[in-house]
Amino acid sequence: MAERVRASLVDIARDVHLAWTVAQALPEKETALRDRLRSHIAALADPAEEYARSLGGDEQQCVARDVQRALAAADDPESAPPGEYLMQLANHAKGLIGYAVTEGRTVRG
Repeated sequence: MAERVRASLVDIARDVHLAWTVAQALPEKETALRDRLRSHIAALADPAEEYARSLGGDEQQCVARDVQRALAAADDPESAPPGEYLMQLANHAKGLIGYAVTEGRTVRG
């Protein structure tokens, strides 16, 4: 049998209020973060593509493909549920950061 957790009415009311607050704020926060990540991806694409051009053969194609995937994801916000889409954008931005840093470029967005 599961152990019964005791919570005061104040604790419960606080959690209910927090849940309402988060539920109301999340769409605004998600939208703002999504827009920033999309902007970062666009800013990182050029230095990442420059890095790709500095490589040869399969490595060049791999990096170029990563850049294209990142840009495609940034252009398709309906491709996944909001939380999953944010994770996809974050992962793409993280990958492009690595290429931009390797290229030695400062990104201004």
